[in-house]
Amino acid sequence: MNSKSIASLERSQMTRGGSDGIYRCKRGLHGIGKVIDKSKWVHRSVLPSLSEEEQILVSKALDVLEIHLPPPDIDIIVKINIREGGLVTFTHSSDWKTATEPICGDMVGVKDLYSDRPVIFHRKQKGVPNIYHHKWMFVDDDYLGFDVPDAMEWSEIWENHPVVKALMADKNEYFRLKIGKQDYWQEKVLDRIGVSPTYEELINSTYIDRGRSAPNNIIPKYLPLSRKKLIKSWTSVQVFMPVIRYGFASRGLMSPLTIVGG
Repeated sequence: MNSKSIASLERSQMTRGGSDGIYRCKRGLHGIGKVIDKSKWVHRSVLPSLSEEEQILVSKALDVLEIHLPPPDIDIIVKINIREGGLVTFTHSSDWKTATEPICGDMVGVKDLYSDRPVIFHRKQKGVPNIYHHKWMFVDDDYLGFDVPDAMEWSEIWENHPVVKALMADKNEYFRLKIGKQDYWQEKVLDRIGVSPTYEELINSTYIDRGRSAPNNIIPKYLPLSRKKLIKSWTSVQVFMPVIRYGFASRGLMSPLTIVGG
């Protein structure tokens, strides 16, 4: 990634900072969702609040996959990009309710949704997982899975911490590009500001209280996603059966895969 792209990424992450350099939690003009460049991330609970174009794209992705989303207590993060051919991904986050920076789990997505040959792809959870920051952006203010004001307060705490400011000031650190990795976040930020590996319990016990149903937030072994209609072609069967059984995609499935038949 070139320096121009890095600068663009960093600006998109910090648009809620004031002129005094202090980070304050404010929603952007787009409303609900975390926006970086051309992509928006939202929690599945706010899908009805998206624009008509975004909702149509999500529905088309589900139709291509021939699935429904799993039950509401399974936390799914939806990424939407209405440009560049149209892309939607669905990612399971198993500790969404309890962690301040939840993990990005198994994901299934569809790209080239505006074409007549959309492509299915998948990625399994990494050994060192990626994580989501500022999870209050992904949900509405009245979301009940965790305490939204406390989540906003935590964002302001770490964004304004001297340790983080020093990392951002170091041009060789590329802080914004690296904090999406759980191990970098733990080593460079949490350990240095004196927060333990169970930091969510120390910072905000409300996450734990609100997340007592979190054990139910694990992808069930069978049918977390229900099939919308019969699958007609052999190739589609190979693509979708692992999706239906495991939630997103079989860990051994090759990608990308182009839809045929239907």
